[in-house]
Order: sequence, then structure tokens, then C-alpha cells
Amino acid sequence: MYKTLPQLVDEIKSAISSFNEDMAKAVEGNKSAAQRSRKQSLNLEKLFKEWRKVSVNM
Repeated sequence: MYKTLPQLVDEIKSAISSFNEDMAKAVEGNKSAAQRSRKQSLNLEKLFKEWRKVSVNM
């Protein structure tokens, strides 16, 4: 099932927020946060690809 544009917007906002929090901790030297932020970046990549597909078919 495809997601709607508003659903994707909410998911992307949430993922970016989590990424920013962990990225800030990673800069301070937290290795676990660095690992989480790398994983979140991959998730964001997937969400952005889905965003492109859905936004073209509006």
C-alpha cells in the first residue's frame, strides 16, 4: 500500500528530528549515537525516494 503525501511528510519530519538529535550527540563523541544517525540517514534516503515517487504522481 502506498503512503499519502501527508503521511510521508510526518515520517520525514520525525526521522529528521531523530537524526538531528543523534547527530548532535555523535559530534560530542557518542559512538552509539553516531551509529544510530548513520542508520537513520539510510532510512531518510528511502523516505526521500518514496517522496519523489509520490509527489510526481500528485
